[in-house]
Amino acid sequence: MTRRWRFTLVATVIAVLSAAPILSSTTASAMPVSSKVASVAVPAEPGAGLASLWNSKGTEIHLFYVGTDGQISNWYGDGTKWDNAGLGVGEPAAVGTGLTALWNPGETQINVFYVGTLGQIYNWIWDGKKWTNKVLGVGEPAALGTGLAAYWNPDGKQANVFYVGADRNLYNWYGNGKKWANAVLGDGKGEPAANARNLAAYWHPDGIEANVFYVGIDGDIHDWLWTGTKWENSSPGNGEPTGLARGLAAFWNPDGKTANVFYMGEDGQIYTWAWTSATSWTNSALGTGEPAGQGTGMAALWNPDGKSAHVFYVADKGQPYNAPVSSWDLTGTKWTNGQL
Repeated sequence: MTRRWRFTLVATVIAVLSAAPILSSTTASAMPVSSKVASVAVPAEPGAGLASLWNSKGTEIHLFYVGTDGQISNWYGDGTKWDNAGLGVGEPAAVGTGLTALWNPGETQINVFYVGTLGQIYNWIWDGKKWTNKVLGVGEPAALGTGLAAYWNPDGKQANVFYVGADRNLYNWYGNGKKWANAVLGDGKGEPAANARNLAAYWHPDGIEANVFYVGIDGDIHDWLWTGTKWENSSPGNGEPTGLARGLAAFWNPDGKTANVFYMGEDGQIYTWAWTSATSWTNSALGTGEPAGQGTGMAALWNPDGKSAHVFYVADKGQPYNAPVSSWDLTGTKWTNGQL
C-alpha cells in the first residue's frame, strides 16, 4: 500500500469519525429483498469490500457494496440482467470496510455484515419483509479496513463472523444469528494480518474442517485451519504476490473435489490458489482481463445449478468514483472476463 493511499484512507476515516452519528438500530421501510430500484446507481466506494449471494429460490443474485454515500447498496438480477437499489439508511460504513453476507439455514433471514465508523461490527438483517440495521455487540475493535468473512456451521446451530482486530489478530463474533459473543481465533499467535485486506472462509465438504484465509504482513496468503477440535495457522505456499487490493474470496466447487482462493496479483490480474487432493495447492492466473483497481473488493460464488461461477471485482478505469464492477465467469473449465 502506498503512503499516499494510506494517508487518504486514514484522513477520510478521521473525517467520518468526526461527522457521522451512531445509529444502534434503524429499520428501513418494508420492501422486497431487492429494495426500490434506484434511478441512478450509487457508485461503489473505492477500497470497500463486496459480498454476494443467491436468494433461497435460486432465481435472483445480490451483489452488495458500500456506496460513496457510506450506506450499503446492491446490484440484483438473474445473473445476466441487473438493477440497483440501496438497503436503507443505517450506521454509516467505515472507510474501506469489508462486507460479507449469508442466509440462515432456514432461508428465512439474510445478514449483511460490515464495520461501522467506530470499529464495531454491524449488520443489515432481512426478515422477509424489511431490512433492519443493528450492531452485533461491543468486542475487540476492528482494524482499519479489515475484511470480513462469515459462515454457518454445518449443524446449522452457530454462525461465525471473522475480522482482523486492531492488534492484527483474527477475531470472530459467533452466535445464533441474533445473539452474539466475541473471541480471538486460536492462540492469537499466527502470522499477523496485513492492513486493509479481505478475508475468505469456508467449510470443507466433510463438515469437519474449515479455513479462514487472510493476507499476512509478508504479502502472502495465510489461513487459520479448524481441525475439528482446534485452530491452527498455516499457508498454501509462495505464489504470485498479492497486489494493493483488499480482495480475497473462496469457494469449493460443487463436486467437492476442488477449492479456490481468489485474489488480485501485483499485475492487477485475478489469481487463484486451487486445491485438490492430488495436487494440494497450486497458483495461477484466471487469464488476462480488465485489470482490477487498487483497493478492489472481491466476491465469488457458484450459480445454483452448479454449471457456472462468478468472481466479481472493481475494475481500474482511472476514475475510482465511477469504477464499474467486472467479473470473471467460469463455464465448464473456461474463464471469461466481462462487466456488469
